[in-house]
Amino acid sequence: MRYKLVLDKKKRQLFRKNEIKRICLKIGLRLKYKFTLKSIVELADLTRNSSISKIQNRCFLTGRSKAVYRKFGVSRIKLREMILNGVQTGLRKSSW
Repeated sequence: MRYKLVLDKKKRQLFRKNEIKRICLKIGLRLKYKFTLKSIVELADLTRNSSISKIQNRCFLTGRSKAVYRKFGVSRIKLREMILNGVQTGLRKSSW
């Protein structure tokens, strides 16, 4: 599962590297026709992995992609274990 974490890290780095360029090209789409064509071509040349939609939240302990709390960066299973063991303070198991 660690390879998924490595791939996600690479995607995040690519996004960070091309973020400003991508924003400028998207603004260029709203300008005159000549700039629009150039912007479309340059956006198509960027790698798809540099897009923000390719980034997925993952648990940094297990690499699990589902049920990850953004605030902690951990999946619900690991968060529950951490709370029960007393590692994560300020939270408690709910019951009703």
